Amino acid sequence: MRLFPYCRVDPPRVHSGWDAGRGDTRQAVFRDSPGLFWAFYLLFPIAGMAVLYMAWTDSPDRLTYVIAIVIGFSHLTGGAYMLWKEPASEVKLDIPSGRLEIRRWGLFGKQRQGLPLASIEKAEIEVGEHAEGGEIYRPALLLRSGERLPSSMFWYQTETRCTEIVDRVNEFLISRRHLIPQCHQD
Repeated sequence: MRLFPYCRVDPPRVHSGWDAGRGDTRQAVFRDSPGLFWAFYLLFPIAGMAVLYMAWTDSPDRLTYVIAIVIGFSHLTGGAYMLWKEPASEVKLDIPSGRLEIRRWGLFGKQRQGLPLASIEKAEIEVGEHAEGGEIYRPALLLRSGERLPSSMFWYQTETRCTEIVDRVNEFLISRRHLIPQCHQD
């Protein structure tokens, strides 16, 4: 299981590694593998349950009991929030169907979204601000409507990995733009 997202472009019906040089490659798939993040985030609810158990079974006084309950529930809710906020993502750019498909899944369910490939203007890096200061980055798709669609829900501390993903998506889209069916406005 990989810690960071990786990119892969697949020719039809053949799953191989990233190959930007093939002219017959009609599909790009980008995936997150958040297993290590999720394992870390699970530590918070586990610690919260341990603190709650100790509060209910071994609190010496009322004040300790209340403090332990607050700490336990905040760990439970904080861990659940982190797990909910950062689901795994799979972004599929499919030339033959002319569709962009985004699937997200996590411990709290699944989500699927589809758009015409022609609605994508380009991939870019979305920049945010870390709660402790400094910038954080994630790859996103800029749609022709002006809307930004995150291709990953994970924020990175450095721009390097996002730049690599954005460059690969843009290379895929630009080199195959003539193959993408155009959107028809009704």
